[in-house]
Amino acid sequence: MRATVQYFEGTSYIGSREIELAYKPGDIICWSRSWPNTAYWCQDCGEIWARSVTQAEISLPQDWGLVHKRCPKHGAGLLLLWTDLEGADEDLTRREFLATIEGVLHEHSKQYFPS
Repeated sequence: MRATVQYFEGTSYIGSREIELAYKPGDIICWSRSWPNTAYWCQDCGEIWARSVTQAEISLPQDWGLVHKRCPKHGAGLLLLWTDLEGADEDLTRREFLATIEGVLHEHSKQYFPS
């Protein structure tokens, strides 16, 4: 069964991706790789800086999981692994690509130009 995961940074919509739910009628609902809803928490500043919400044709529990991911101020601010981009729309893919490039440039600038 397919579901759509929508991603938000702060209150701004970023994009979405399609995922496969590991579910058969009569089974306890399981998710493929994530909670139905995820809050992205930065371990450096303590801010919940992004979230993802899963929507499907069936009623999903409104449970939330917490993922430790550095926000754009303290890291790359990536929401997904590259392997999770399958099924992602163009906006989400572009955002993750640009965040990756920015993170790489930031790390290299620290290496060559330490403060």
